[in-house]
Amino acid sequence: MAVLALIDSLFLWYSFQYLGLTVFFVYVVIGTFQLLRAPWNASINWLIMLAPISWIFLLMAPIAKFPVGLPIQVWRYTGRAVGHQHNYIYFGLLGTLWLIVCNHLYLLPEIESSIVIGLGVVWCFIFVYAYLERRAGRRESMAEPLA
Repeated sequence: MAVLALIDSLFLWYSFQYLGLTVFFVYVVIGTFQLLRAPWNASINWLIMLAPISWIFLLMAPIAKFPVGLPIQVWRYTGRAVGHQHNYIYFGLLGTLWLIVCNHLYLLPEIESSIVIGLGVVWCFIFVYAYLERRAGRRESMAEPLA
């Protein structure tokens, strides 16, 4: 974990230097959350952050995350994995980071702040929903009688 955090700190510096303050802030929030909750996604975050070097890195990130080129059966498993527990949060955060970096570099950088704020509000609702869902699940499990 310490080695991942050290490498990630280099990418934080890089994002501030080459992607600006807004993307840096987004990467601090998403990257730190991912590093603590889903460290296996750190390398995907790094691919996304390397996008200023070449657009190829933006293309490689989803290819590295999803089973591109593998049989259809593997895609079915991936589809089930996305909806399992709270995996949609991890996949969604990767997609959000990807969209923000892609927008910053190639699409509409002039409305970057609006997009980041809008996505931040959406993620607040998603996190509140996930928290309430988890809390309700705990209540149900505590209410079940032991057999």
